[in-house]
Amino acid sequence: MNACAIILAGGFSSRMAPRFKPLLPLPYAEGVRSALSALCSRCMSMGIHVLVVGGYRAEEVRAEALAAGASFIRNPRPEEGMFSSVRAGVSALPQACDCFFVQPADIPLVRKMTLQTLLDARSMHPGQVFLPTYRGRSGHPPLFPASAKHLLIEQPWSGGLRQAMAEMPCVKIPCADSLMLRDMDTIEDYALIQKLAPGIDKLDPEEAGELLDVMHVPGTGKAHARAVGAVAKAFALCL
Repeated sequence: MNACAIILAGGFSSRMAPRFKPLLPLPYAEGVRSALSALCSRCMSMGIHVLVVGGYRAEEVRAEALAAGASFIRNPRPEEGMFSSVRAGVSALPQACDCFFVQPADIPLVRKMTLQTLLDARSMHPGQVFLPTYRGRSGHPPLFPASAKHLLIEQPWSGGLRQAMAEMPCVKIPCADSLMLRDMDTIEDYALIQKLAPGIDKLDPEEAGELLDVMHVPGTGKAHARAVGAVAKAFALCL
């Protein structure tokens, strides 16, 4: 499978000005990295080819993308909105690409397990569009088959990506990942994501419970898991 990820970093970050969301630093466990750089590395560590689409402050985004090992595509018309960046990225996908994610750079904490869950679903039903959900709420990134490229490029889609997905056959995939819902539209959002970034690989109790549901663990198994967790917590408090 040749999977790609289009990371959208061409917007103006107007609600966060003068801060520029793709380049905001986040304190990961391995050190401080920009939102864009860490997102690129997370995808590439799974063998996913990454294309970063820049527009506003394009040269800074280009430098950050190339330093992370990703490809860079310039959207010549970022003022036309996010979907213009989607089209620029889709137009630049390599011929060998079988499927592709579309991920905004300002939702930087999506977990690898979520990406893998979508890829696993795609391996069983390769012609579908897959959308991750958390407790019924749709998140990012959607995963498109290569056959969707011409539809995204050629159709007008005045309602952008949301309209395109509403009119394509789409399968919702439950995932135990609340972080795929967390964006950085405000200073308060950014402050919360800074707190969450160091523990990106750790599920919180609600997510852990959701994982049991996603894996269809029966009631007895859930009770056992919670009992084991309570014992482990008691041991930890004694240390």
